Amino acid sequence: MYARSASTVTSKFQDGTDYMPLGAIGPVAGLGWSDTMPGGPDTMQCTVRVSPDLVQPQALDAGRIVEVWRGGMCQWEGVLDQPTPGDGGWSVTAKGAGTYGDNFRDIWTTWTDVNTSLTQATGRGLRWKLTTYSNTNLYLVDQQQSGTETITDRLNLATKPGYYTWHVGRRNLLSIFPVPTAVTRILFASSPQARSLAGYWNALYVLY
Repeated sequence: MYARSASTVTSKFQDGTDYMPLGAIGPVAGLGWSDTMPGGPDTMQCTVRVSPDLVQPQALDAGRIVEVWRGGMCQWEGVLDQPTPGDGGWSVTAKGAGTYGDNFRDIWTTWTDVNTSLTQATGRGLRWKLTTYSNTNLYLVDQQQSGTETITDRLNLATKPGYYTWHVGRRNLLSIFPVPTAVTRILFASSPQARSLAGYWNALYVLY
């Protein structure tokens, strides 16, 4: 989870029009957002401190694209949920670009080629940028009926058994790659965590 006080939160229609910084409506407080692996931008929340007694600003309408900007670069993108009025203003939440695949069914023409699933989904409106993905080392054995699972399910099934993973990065570019072997982060947890990658440990013991 990230929390930044020097970030700008913006809202726009799905087609990019009606661009509006939420700070133009009222002060933005309690901003935080998260990112997952596999996945990508996950959740965002903030409070827009404007009286909820007024008509809900159009910039907070559910379904609009919300972005978090910092240092001249978009750090997070997602889709707005319906905001909730409260004593402190409008409570705003959004689901990130890493969850977009949950909303699209996996309709494929060739099961052994993940590119057909992804290309068809973006043709139906999935807001991911694609390249051409190699099917080598992906798990393409357990064939599912076309349309019975989501794009997220398809990617998880194709990557986890072979120690691969996927992530939606900046500009919504989807990457599929081997699970890194070099340590890039040190994480601490007070209790054992659920397994997120096939064949990996779900508990760590540290002697100090």
